[in-house]
Amino acid sequence: GSLIKQFTTHKIDANTVNGKPVYYLKDMNNGSLSLINVGEVILINCSDFEIRDIAISDTTVGIEITYSTRISARDIAISDTTVGIEILYSSKVDVIDTYLNCSSIDVYYSDGIQVYNSEIMGNERDSISFYYSTNNSIYDTIISGGSYGISFAYSTGNSIRDCYIYSSRYACISFSQSSGNLIYNCLIINDAECITLYSYSTRNSFKYCRISSRYSIGVYLEDFSNRNKFYRCNISDSLYGVILALSHDNKFFENNFIGNLEDVYFYNSFFNTWLRNYWSNWNSLIPKPLKGCIYIDFDVNLHLPMINFDLIPAKKPYDTKKVAVNE
Repeated sequence: GSLIKQFTTHKIDANTVNGKPVYYLKDMNNGSLSLINVGEVILINCSDFEIRDIAISDTTVGIEITYSTRISARDIAISDTTVGIEILYSSKVDVIDTYLNCSSIDVYYSDGIQVYNSEIMGNERDSISFYYSTNNSIYDTIISGGSYGISFAYSTGNSIRDCYIYSSRYACISFSQSSGNLIYNCLIINDAECITLYSYSTRNSFKYCRISSRYSIGVYLEDFSNRNKFYRCNISDSLYGVILALSHDNKFFENNFIGNLEDVYFYNSFFNTWLRNYWSNWNSLIPKPLKGCIYIDFDVNLHLPMINFDLIPAKKPYDTKKVAVNE
């Protein structure tokens, strides 16, 4: 269920996972678990609780935190689990100095969650995923693997800062119906897509990021992903730097487009702004043309060519490395 009484009105004890005890703790304040042999940890309606210096492996869910507040998970090692840390209906949870190998972090209906100074190596799921969650942050963290490195669905006001995100199956960062999020000073490298925005993902900001997709798209905006901003990002060495599909009024200011096979392509996308970007394949001071089209009929590939312009292309590349990111 999803109501708190469906979690707290029963008793679970004396159970094990892989021969190690399951800790099912409810309605506890000012408690801690540290330096003990643990198979799984479940906190229900707890507050001011610390989980520290434990290792968990080969479980479905390593740590679950539900209807809890002010929780600290520090110096945790979790490997080969379906979900390493699952956070539901909770607030002010800190995940610090944590190592997840072939595991993931899932956050549902929660706020004030912080993940930092950690390394998350995902499995077939998304390495870190947020559903209906607000005002959470990830920083100083390395994220790799997973179907998606970090995914947001119906989530707002979150931030990712100073992270290294790489080698995800479909995309390093994905937004679906998520708005008002900030991605700042991240290194994002992938063979597949780096950043994808779908389904009315609006007003997200990307600043000082370095984005490179070896065989695919650096930035892909689709299905009315409008009013997003890209500032001082380095979009390089990609098959396509940016593709816009049915997405409008996005702004690209003072970015570097370097070494892409095609810097930009767009279709059925209007009122997007390109200004003072650096284009490595454009040495002229006259406006830089950007190719796109308007599809009249997708079935028969009937379309009309369309051109946008960067009216004031930059003469030289910008410094897009704001501070050192752990590479």
